[in-house]
Amino acid sequence: MSKVEAFRALHHGRVPGDPLVLPGPWDAASARVFAEVRAAAGDRLFVNARVDTFLRGVTDPERTIERAALYGAAGADCVDPIGAPADVLPLLRAGIEGPLNALARPAGDGPSPAGLGERGATRITFGPGLQRRATAALREIAAGLRP
Repeated sequence: MSKVEAFRALHHGRVPGDPLVLPGPWDAASARVFAEVRAAAGDRLFVNARVDTFLRGVTDPERTIERAALYGAAGADCVDPIGAPADVLPLLRAGIEGPLNALARPAGDGPSPAGLGERGATRITFGPGLQRRATAALREIAAGLRP
């Protein structure tokens, strides 16, 4: 069985409601397989490990920090606590070793990228926000071209 097949096999039988994390629930076996993949890929792979605690309604920052430590130990380059409120970023920054990703919302919903950096984020992503704004602008331009 290849490493990819072994990784996928770990996640068969997942029960509804389990968080999906690379691509299923994070456990020790997944961490070992991930560490092997990470070691084989070396610098050709940048892993921004998605931590779904806030997304799943777990609002205790300590749980996020614990999961981030597992990812870091397995070789993740960065952790991304999806849905973490901006005011929690300083707590996460204090407890998480390594880079911390945060989502900037280009529509003005929340802090600017600089503001996220001031709160402890060391990597900023925009998710689909920039693409959505570009699509909306293009639709507006196209609508203006119609007779």
